[in-house]
Amino acid sequence: MLYLLLFLLIPLFAAYIFYVRIKTDHFFKLVLKGCLKIKQPLDFASYFSTHCLQNIVKSLIKNRKIKILFSLSLGRTSSAESFFKNKNNQICFIFLKSLKNYNEGISLLKSLPETSLSWELQIELAELYFLTEHYASAEKILQKIPSKHISRYVQAKKCYYLAHFCLKQGDMLNASSLANKAALLFKKEKAYLEEAKTYLLSGTIYRIAAVEDVSHLMLSQAEKLFCALDYKPGKAEALGNLGMLWTMRENYIDAEKYFLQSLQINLELKRYEAVGLIYNQLALLYLVQKQYLSSLVYIRKAMNVFRKSKHSFGNAFGNILYSYLLYETQNWHNLEKQAQYTLNLYEKINDLSSYLDCFYLKAIACFEQNNLVMAESCLRIVIEKSLHQNCCFHIGNAYNLLGLIFLKQNDLARAKSIFLQSASWEQKEERFSAAATDYANIALIETKLGNQKQALKTFETALSYASAFSENELSNFLQKKIDSLKNNLE
Repeated sequence: MLYLLLFLLIPLFAAYIFYVRIKTDHFFKLVLKGCLKIKQPLDFASYFSTHCLQNIVKSLIKNRKIKILFSLSLGRTSSAESFFKNKNNQICFIFLKSLKNYNEGISLLKSLPETSLSWELQIELAELYFLTEHYASAEKILQKIPSKHISRYVQAKKCYYLAHFCLKQGDMLNASSLANKAALLFKKEKAYLEEAKTYLLSGTIYRIAAVEDVSHLMLSQAEKLFCALDYKPGKAEALGNLGMLWTMRENYIDAEKYFLQSLQINLELKRYEAVGLIYNQLALLYLVQKQYLSSLVYIRKAMNVFRKSKHSFGNAFGNILYSYLLYETQNWHNLEKQAQYTLNLYEKINDLSSYLDCFYLKAIACFEQNNLVMAESCLRIVIEKSLHQNCCFHIGNAYNLLGLIFLKQNDLARAKSIFLQSASWEQKEERFSAAATDYANIALIETKLGNQKQALKTFETALSYASAFSENELSNFLQKKIDSLKNNLE
């Protein structure tokens, strides 16, 4: 009789569990979409916790608060906030409050006794600090959270934000490794929004590292997930990043298409800072195509947007684009002033690579105006900082220009030494076309010094690099020099 009873009860119990799971998943999807429609204080860098939302839905179903669930599915949080406050459920209450006000979320978390700050609460605090640009505070918490004996969700968020910090420091290898780990953990936790954001981050990392195929795969995956969630800000970000990738691939037609699609979504959502960032990308797109008037139009549009906002990165990026426009049009006097202004902007936002790019542009402007002392001073700063701090600046560029300064001063021995250092750096960074130019300069110095045999060998080294990477114009120049030297030596 007992076996018969168990035989009847087990299927009923399994059916009940299945029903509860279906019910929970159904309400979770409704509430997720409702919460994603809540207006958050900072553009796409939105705060979210699938872990908290899952607990909220389970708790409301358990307590039969269906009316509150429907309110949440419409993006209304007040009744849920009251419920969890009365239940003394701090993590759910603070999550709901933080959706609309990041600073309030930080204040609520900081007001809790330190002993009650679980790793789940601390990772939320770290995220809120990151989104409000309190990076040092966020990183301090992340470093404190252990790698073991924590939930998969906490571990995933830790990896996600550590990947951001590695990206800022130019550590692409660790950034990609951490982002891939975060994506896998988020997927296991069914944290679809965080998974999509992580694919977007991975796509950005691989794009910057010039691993184009993997970047395209990650960004496309992010777009698909954002579309499935009906999360338009995320879709706009993914499209914008795909536009950047196609710009890098020199597929300008597709790049423009993606940018315009992203721009349309951002304008519809009134995400004006995101609009400004797309204006900047369109300005860059036209700049690389040497359509300078079109580029200038979008630079000015972006500057108008960021003049009214506190988006320091967007403002700085628009200004560095203007610096490059002045460089391309050889407006050296204005470039010197613009580069100085822009490097001050990048110094404030602690972006070392762009800061050094601006210093390098200022050095070029000074060099072209024959202010060699100032140009050398700028380059010394660039080289010193590049050698002692992690960044993405190509130090070979600075050494090359410094070599040209000494060449212009007819200090041939120092020029040769500097070009050799430049060539060494270019080879380390696998920029072999640039290395070919350095060896060509060294060969010209050897020619001036009367060392024709050494000059011939160095020109041949330069030609081997130039030919291998289809630098036809440089290859033709080098071949003519080699033929001339061979005739002289015969």
